Parts: sequence; structure tokens; C-alpha cells
Amino acid sequence: MKKQTNLITVKLSVARAMLEEDFKVRPANKSSNMPLINLINLINNDDLTITCERASATSNLLNRGSMFECLIRLWLLEQKTSKKRNAKMTDLYINGEPIEVKYASAKGYASLSKMPTTRVLFGNQYGIYLTTPNNLVLDNCQKHIKTIKINKDTQTLVEW
Repeated sequence: MKKQTNLITVKLSVARAMLEEDFKVRPANKSSNMPLINLINLINNDDLTITCERASATSNLLNRGSMFECLIRLWLLEQKTSKKRNAKMTDLYINGEPIEVKYASAKGYASLSKMPTTRVLFGNQYGIYLTTPNNLVLDNCQKHIKTIKINKDTQTLVEW
């Protein structure tokens, strides 16, 4: 298995501060960062830690998709720490069911899943949803997930 590089471990209090500082410096990032801050607030334990990918090799910012995956695992599985899963591993198992975790915002779309799955846990600036791959709305190039369709196959877990 390929070793993950470019990872950083931080407490949730530090992750929140990084997101808040980012949208003070870049106000356009507020809509992308607020759902992650809301999820950190929902978890409500600043001493928990996450190990996520950096946004870039020279950045102290965390990759939002990587951060969302780690926060979801802390929230749903009630772990004390969470690390970004390798790309060749399923993101999450709930009751033995494989679930891919995806986060998209106006600033960045989610990558398509490489794992076969029947369920996707999708987060955006409006909330967190459990849905099927058929409800993913792709960009014009059909390479990235832009948003989802809300229908009978989509369960809203949290609305912001």
C-alpha cells in the first residue's frame, strides 16, 4: 500500500482557528469553510485530533475534502482521532456497508470515487446528505462531483 505523504495532525481547536483565519484573509472562502466549522462545533470536543492532507505542499491549510472525511469519522464513529484513508480504501463502513465520503463547495468540486459503493455521504455548504452515486451531479467534463440531487433516495443528516 502506498504511504501517504503531506499529512498534518491537528486538534479540532487548531483546525477551527485555521479555517476562521483563512476566511478572514480570503472572505470568498467563508462559504467553503463554514460547513467544516459547523461540523467541528457539532462534534463539540476541541481535544480530538485529525490527520489530514495539506491543501498544498507549502500550505498550512488543510484540504477541505480530507478534513471533511476525518470530521465525519469522528462524528459518526465517535473516535478520539481520525486519519485520512488511503485512496484505495473505502472511506467509511457503517453497519458493514461501504460508504464513500465526498465534500464539494463553490471553491472546489469533489473527485469521483474510485471505489465501488452503493452509498455516498456528501457534504456541501447546505448540509450533509446520505445518497446514492446516481444522485451525484457532475461538472461539464464529467470528472468531478459538483453537487447532488435531493430526492427520495437522499437522506438529509444535517442542514446548516
